[in-house]
Amino acid sequence: MNELLGYRESAFLMLFENKFLNEDFDELFETAREIECINLGSKTRKLVWDVLNNNDHINEIIQSYSTTRAVSRIPKLNVTVLSIGIAEILYGYNIPVKVAISEAMKLVDKYGLEGDVKFVNGVFGSFAESL
Repeated sequence: MNELLGYRESAFLMLFENKFLNEDFDELFETAREIECINLGSKTRKLVWDVLNNNDHINEIIQSYSTTRAVSRIPKLNVTVLSIGIAEILYGYNIPVKVAISEAMKLVDKYGLEGDVKFVNGVFGSFAESL
């Protein structure tokens, strides 16, 4: 039996895959049911819902703190991680900003490249300073 992933990593995997599939919320969760280790609990659902429903606003935030490239040119992995961190900071998760960023950075450390870590950390740093 596979170990169940945490809600944040589960949301990341679902949202990252959705960058390629572009499914709606229900279809996304139906696809995820096929993967035994994905956590489909209420925290995962809320985080995925918040990112999908606030995508334009989140992308505007990312764009405003990405001084080197447009959101459309940022790797999808980075946009997904930034979206999760920003959603957790802005949409009622009651998580300190530093914790939300630290947890999101763990995803970049695990799935990203060295350049991804530097870029995402820079965007998060600028965003956090503005709060």
